[in-house]
Amino acid sequence: MAIKGPFELPLSTIRAYMQEPITPRFVHVSSAGVTRPDRPGLDLSKQPPAVRLNKELDFILTYKLKVD
Repeated sequence: MAIKGPFELPLSTIRAYMQEPITPRFVHVSSAGVTRPDRPGLDLSKQPPAVRLNKELDFILTYKLKVD
């Protein structure tokens, strides 16, 4: 369950380019695609990658819809 209220995300640095490839440490999931994965007749080839890969991403959009 999401808790409403003040939010703080302290950062020490932000860089546009890094010397070495680094794997992302977090993924932002917007609400834009959460209602799409189970929609009847949905043409997945025309959907954003997260919608097409919901199953492979361990149903992250399905989970996001439940917590929204």
